[in-house]
Formats: sequence, structure tokens, C-alpha cells
Amino acid sequence: MTNDLDELFISKDSNSIKSFLDSFTSVEDIIKWSRNRPRAQTNIHVIDGDPGVAVVIPTADIKGKYANEARKIFDGLSIVFVESRGQYFNFAHSVNMGIREALKLDPEWIVVSNDDMVMIDKSDVLVRELEKVKGVEVVFTPQSDYHSIPVYVCKLISHMLYSVYAGISYNPLELRYIFYLSNIRRRFGIRYDIIGDIGKIGIEKKLKLTCRKIYKIVNGASFNVFSSSFVKKIGAELLDETYINGHEDVDLYFRIFYQIKPKFGEINYKIGDIIRGSLERDLVISLKNDIINLSYFNYKFHTLLK
Repeated sequence: MTNDLDELFISKDSNSIKSFLDSFTSVEDIIKWSRNRPRAQTNIHVIDGDPGVAVVIPTADIKGKYANEARKIFDGLSIVFVESRGQYFNFAHSVNMGIREALKLDPEWIVVSNDDMVMIDKSDVLVRELEKVKGVEVVFTPQSDYHSIPVYVCKLISHMLYSVYAGISYNPLELRYIFYLSNIRRRFGIRYDIIGDIGKIGIEKKLKLTCRKIYKIVNGASFNVFSSSFVKKIGAELLDETYINGHEDVDLYFRIFYQIKPKFGEINYKIGDIIRGSLERDLVISLKNDIINLSYFNYKFHTLLK
């Protein structure tokens, strides 16, 4: 049964949406399936450098163009590449594997970065800026299109209205399956949706049309900086591996802002993003993925989300 679900999950045939989602009778079924999925093989590659800063980078190909560019961007720093790919690739698992390896280097700072980044400032700027912040646990850089971005956890006024909004704005399949997805959201207890201000489009005012209550966070997303003491305090399992390549970062920063509440800092280090350059985005798979991840997010934080 698990293999059948896995095949439906990765199918790009739009007819697989209903077949896949109707296979679950409850959120608990979703969680059980997700946690029992195999993990793709991971290979760790460590590049020696400044022991004060360790950069964890999940990548599909250690010899690929993104990994090669990342070596240039973070030249001189300790780099932990976590190579993994295939249908069972799990971003959170790769990050957690990399963090465990990075902690062995005993750095002062741990950076978690996507591999599809663009150099703006050189790595020595990052080192100098981090030397300026003392006693800080979570560091943000200037907002870009895909990191240090505002993210909104929104209580929906209407599942139907949101499906129309999402279909127009993000995924036209939402419109095709509008009635079905509205029922699915109710069945799996999705009261809150997650919307990121990707590309600095300024969506906060628009959300007031579809949301009754809004929790706002800032999400590191593609580029994250933590003190090693912070990572040790909350545990090397930084990201929740129940998520499947989506919302695990929102989960982390939601916990950071509303539960952990560490000391924040800001540095003037700039780096660019290639949004989803290394992770293929298919609308059919993404729609199934969003339902799975949103169901779990709502289930996990149901006592906090009022």
C-alpha cells in the first residue's frame, strides 16, 4: 500500500490528486505514511575552512553547477555538502544530517543554505558581520526574494474563497478542483494556510480579504544563520522530517517566533537566490504536497493556532 501511495504522490497526472488524497481517512494516516516513507541515500562531503562558520548545503549533485557555485560563494568557510536525490529526497532529513556533521567541527555559527544561490558579497563579509553580533542566537540578513521573507500563517475565512484566490495567484489546479479541495481541507482540519511574500510582492493587505487571523513570522527560507549554542539547545533535529519538501522551514521559524523566542540579530551580508533552481516544481505534485504539509502543520500546532 505504501508503494502505491508513493507512486500516486509522485505522479504528474492530475487524476492522481483525488486518488492520492482519498487514500487517507485522517491526518494521523497522513503522518504515519509520511514518517514511514524511506529516506533517500545521503552522502556527506566536508570541505575544510574557517572553523568558526560551518555552512550546511543540501544538493542533488556534488559536482553540479549549483554545488560548484556554492563553493565559490562560501570560499574559505567550512562547508558540509549533503548530497541526496530521487523520489525519496527529504530536505529536512538532509539538513539534519548536515547539521549533525557540522556540529562535529565545533563552529560558532551554523549556516543552512540552499545550493542554488548567487554571490553578491564575498564570504569574508559574512565572517566580519557575524563578529559584530554577540549573544545572538538567530541571525537575519537583508530581505531578498527568497530569504528573510515575511510569511503569514492565515486562518481562512472561506475554504472556497481561498481556493479561488490560490487558483488565480499560484496554482490553476486549485480552480479545477475547487469543490473537492474545499472539502479535503475541512476533512483534514486545515484551518490555517501558509503564504510567503516571495519576490517581495507585498501581499499582507490582500490577505485580509481571505484571512480572519494572521500570524506573521520572518522566514530564513533559502539562507539561515544560527549560533551553534542555539542549535545545541533545541537539538540537531532542527527541521521536522515529517514534512515532505515544504513548510519545514515555516514550522521551524513558527516555533522560533511563537515558542522558543530567542535573541535575534541582523547583519549586512547580501546573497542572491535562484528560486527553486535545484528542486523541480510540478503543479500536480505541489498541490498534493501542500495538502499533506498543511494538514500536518495544522495538526501539530492546533493548540497554538486559535
